Amino acid sequence: MSGLVGIDLDQDGIRDDVQRFIGVIAQDEPAEVKEAINKVAIIGQQELANAYDETTVLALFPQAIASFRCYLHRTKDDRRKYRKLRKEIEAKLYNTYDRLKAKNQINSYFGGMTISRPDDYEAQCNFQNE
Repeated sequence: MSGLVGIDLDQDGIRDDVQRFIGVIAQDEPAEVKEAINKVAIIGQQELANAYDETTVLALFPQAIASFRCYLHRTKDDRRKYRKLRKEIEAKLYNTYDRLKAKNQINSYFGGMTISRPDDYEAQCNFQNE
């Protein structure tokens, strides 16, 4: 739990403790669902790393929405499952006082935003490898 960002030894964009946690909670999921879950975590980690840079966090928002919509597409629109998963991942991502503080800062950037709904959720799964 080193610092705000934490340790990512394999540099895949997901903190190692979060990656291990996802491995456990998603062990029975198909590969394409795991890919969407990992993307949700990667975007969360990027937001955390840039929590005090509003411009960067807001620039990540389209990717965050795309990862959410891709997950919904791949799980046949199972929103209840997504909310549970998101809460579990967030509990791991923001598991220290400083990380919770950063989460509050991140959340402060999104007030008053309007989000439109695309026609094709499958197209949201075209992840670019950053």
